[in-house]
Amino acid sequence: MTTLTAAEQAPRTPAQRELGFRIHALVFVPVILAQIILNALTGGYAWSLWSLAGWSIGLAAHWFFVLGPGARHNRKR
Repeated sequence: MTTLTAAEQAPRTPAQRELGFRIHALVFVPVILAQIILNALTGGYAWSLWSLAGWSIGLAAHWFFVLGPGARHNRKR
């Protein structure tokens, strides 16, 4: 069995990196909405806000390095 290194597994083109971000965002929205709805239906402590906060940080970092100022294709050499 061949194992790939992290560098071989990472998306290489801007289009592949953008697709990865889009998938991340498309999964984020329904999962967070489902958690908020479940939390509202069950009542009690607003635990869903913790996952919203944590995942939002990850999604924001993903955006920063794919489409934002930290993106490789925007860097000047």
